[in-house]
Amino acid sequence: MNLVFLKLAFLLYFVALVLYLLVAARLGPRRVLHLLARLSFVVAVGLHAVFLGQRWYFMGHPPLNSMFDAMGVTVFFLALVTLLFEVFTGAYQAVPVSLILVSIAGYVLLYKSNPQPVPLMPALMSYWFYIHVPITIFSYAFFGMAFMYDLSYYLFRFLRRSEYNPRYTKNLIFWGFLLLTAGIFTGSAWANEAWGSYWAWDPKEVWSLITWSLYLIYLHLEFHPSLKRYAFLMNLIAFSSIFMTFLGVNWLTKIFSVESMHTYM
Repeated sequence: MNLVFLKLAFLLYFVALVLYLLVAARLGPRRVLHLLARLSFVVAVGLHAVFLGQRWYFMGHPPLNSMFDAMGVTVFFLALVTLLFEVFTGAYQAVPVSLILVSIAGYVLLYKSNPQPVPLMPALMSYWFYIHVPITIFSYAFFGMAFMYDLSYYLFRFLRRSEYNPRYTKNLIFWGFLLLTAGIFTGSAWANEAWGSYWAWDPKEVWSLITWSLYLIYLHLEFHPSLKRYAFLMNLIAFSSIFMTFLGVNWLTKIFSVESMHTYM
């Protein structure tokens, strides 16, 4: 399948990354660079959306059932949340940090992954496929943006040009937590419908529960003034757990030959 739109999208993501870095470092005409950066970012997200729509049409179902497609949609949601976050908060310093991750994922997608469409497994031929998977991936985008915002504060602080509002991180994680909770519940309902059990202690189910628990701890820390100083550390640990849930579990099941009902992801 043609990847032209995806390649153009990631090219513009990289252009936006460079321009946002110049804006954050206050090099050159700031307002002009910021306008060009946002324009590049908007067009990149648009082209990415066109590619996903094209792939959906070609495959006949949402492009979510292979690692290439799941990663592509995850990166799109992260880029979209990052763009909306910057538009509504003006916190542009977090954008280049997020776009670095987007660019790395783009390299992996374009040069290290197999874009060949994968047939939909019988277990995935359900209306839950259209609900559970997008909700869960969307939660990862909110968690990712929350971590990128926190990380950008520490990266740019040495320049004394870093502005930080802890409410942004807390709000992003709160909405991500609600989405992940909904994702776990819809996944359980789907599992019961497909396999006759709400919970089977599948490796990906377990790591999803671990990730959910870590973010629950983060929210508890935020509501205790004496413990707030540990919030960034918990954000880092919880975000690392997302990588285990999304990618690491697949590797572990292969290395230790553990059966998983989610290996197709």
